[in-house]
Amino acid sequence: MRLRDAATHAQAQASSRRDSSFLRGAAELKHQDRQERCWTRAPLYRRRQQSEAYKHFSICAPYLELYEELTLKELIDFHFSFKASIPEIDKKDFAKILELDKAESKQVKFFSSGMKQRVRIGLSLLSDVSAIFLDEPTSNLDQKAAQWYKDLIEKYRKDRIIFVASNGQSDEYFFTKEKIEIENIKPS
Repeated sequence: MRLRDAATHAQAQASSRRDSSFLRGAAELKHQDRQERCWTRAPLYRRRQQSEAYKHFSICAPYLELYEELTLKELIDFHFSFKASIPEIDKKDFAKILELDKAESKQVKFFSSGMKQRVRIGLSLLSDVSAIFLDEPTSNLDQKAAQWYKDLIEKYRKDRIIFVASNGQSDEYFFTKEKIEIENIKPS
């Protein structure tokens, strides 16, 4: 797989079993040339700087665990001690962007599933990374939160490659220019 333009977005529509496999495979993408913004498939474990790979992509999926013993503020501080936030935001404004500013001092274990999904989405989209992998991003979100996701994508997706694995909910991949149907891909 070769992607040449950060404005190119790929979307996979598949059964929930196969969309996760797609994301795992896509997460093996390796940045080849900063000038061309070209990505090719190469296992990350083969990279010399494997320990730095996490700085170049983020993953959001409803099954990914959060450190629930931490408060939202502590979780934000912890996350951004490893990854930089995008230049447009200040870490202090993160909870407000998530519309969770009233829960900033609350432990994550007391959050609803929708609140946790907002945190996952925010950590992914507001990290300064080149590639973002979203697996069913609107899972556990009500209508208002799904609109929040769409607004956040519109505002912060620039200059990045975004993969969305979805079971056909067009609200999850409304911004994509390219759609990849997993069922149509033949193994090589």
